[in-house]
Amino acid sequence: MSALTAFLLVFGCAFGSGVLALAVDVAGPQTLIGRLGRWSSVTALLFGAAVGIWSASAHDPVVVVGSLPSGGGFSAICGVIFLLAAASIAGDTGSSGQGGRAALISFGALFGALAVVSSDLILVLIGAEGAAFCAYALVWGAGTRRSAEAAARYFIQGSVAAGLFILGCAVLISVFTPDASFAGLSAGVAGGPGLVQAAVFGALAVVVALAFKLGAAPMHSWAPDAYEAAPASSASYLAGGAKLAMASALAFTTARFATAGMTQSALGPMTSKLVVCVGSISIASVIIGTTVALTARSYRRMLGYAGVAQVGYALLAIASLKATSAVFFAATYALATTVTFLIAAVAEHIHPAWDGSIEHLAGLGRKRPLVGISLLVAFASLAGVPPLLGFWGKYQVFGSAISSVLVFAENGETTAAIVLAVAIGIGVLGLAVSMACYGKVIYVFFMNGEAVFESQNDKNKGVDGTSDAFDKKVIVAEVVAFGLVIILVALSLVPIFLDPGAVSALFRFS
Repeated sequence: MSALTAFLLVFGCAFGSGVLALAVDVAGPQTLIGRLGRWSSVTALLFGAAVGIWSASAHDPVVVVGSLPSGGGFSAICGVIFLLAAASIAGDTGSSGQGGRAALISFGALFGALAVVSSDLILVLIGAEGAAFCAYALVWGAGTRRSAEAAARYFIQGSVAAGLFILGCAVLISVFTPDASFAGLSAGVAGGPGLVQAAVFGALAVVVALAFKLGAAPMHSWAPDAYEAAPASSASYLAGGAKLAMASALAFTTARFATAGMTQSALGPMTSKLVVCVGSISIASVIIGTTVALTARSYRRMLGYAGVAQVGYALLAIASLKATSAVFFAATYALATTVTFLIAAVAEHIHPAWDGSIEHLAGLGRKRPLVGISLLVAFASLAGVPPLLGFWGKYQVFGSAISSVLVFAENGETTAAIVLAVAIGIGVLGLAVSMACYGKVIYVFFMNGEAVFESQNDKNKGVDGTSDAFDKKVIVAEVVAFGLVIILVALSLVPIFLDPGAVSALFRFS
């Protein structure tokens, strides 16, 4: 199979998944056609994910359509995004609106993947904004007053970010690169040193807009509200696959901006300013995210603020200009956080009266041991406990940051080196605090107080009791499967990541 064929299959499956999902609402989620539409949608995404992951190992990155590449790390990221989207659709147990949510997740994943693989400013903008509109609709789709308010706030703040993104693109395209390509931008910056300030302004505007879409502080207020108000399965995609897409897009975009005009003997004219900007956002994200998450009482709100802190670690790698490390870390985070949100779906399904608080999760780990073990593994991975997958992600982040501090110091970029060094120190402290944050939930899950869930009748039936029980088994099975994936993949990577260049070899982007 050629790289072009693989590319068309990957993106075609995502589009087909969205179209198939629409049949669910047309026919009804409990009808035979509705169920076939839903699971056909999941199957299409899984097939696209499998082709993407296969293409990553079978083909080196090569441009196949316009400025869009296929193969290598680009295909791997798309594969993981579609895999997480499929898990979120499979985990949706809502009695209505399943088809609409599935279609939004599929099309959101498609737009997110487009933003990742694009080497053109306009396509990055289209991909990022298309994914954002799908996200707004997913939050609103819960059909409650709280979700409507959260979606409205998300949309208003997102509109400001979109305007900033368009402004930055307008400056860069009009002054430096009429064809909107990053290659043209690099040549334009190198040939027009007197216009460096315009380039810096445009680049910072685009980077800040993408940082908003990633949920970085201080532009993070939409994230906890959205994750708490959206249906649990939709929130699992927003916190997992969607965040992986935006982190990857930001990593590649920042790296391309920073290397514009760079020579063998000197850093690019925008490098230092971008490092300081992204590094400062990283510091703010870790501090705000860990501090608020530690005091949060709502399970999903805690995950939202903890996600802000995790974004800070991704931004640390991005500020270090190590896009590969940032993408790898984002993938480890997305996999683990998807598990944690699907566990919220399990809790809601077992105990519909659950108020969303952490304290009322007491006993679920004892009532559902496999779910409890999966949550333990997921949180341990998020906290960076070795040898789990999250540990290797953070290992790459901090290793990349330390090496970049030395490079910037040697090149006389003292401010950039100091900001990165401070970000490393804050990140290490944040890791310690995150242990307490995640440990609090684990303690409640297994050992705290009266077992609330043990006293509940877990045989709740929906309109169709058989379908309802089947959906519950699907959610539990995928939570357990993802927990096992984290363990197995982490253990298999132990010997690989002893080699400093292993990640670059594994995720080839050039």
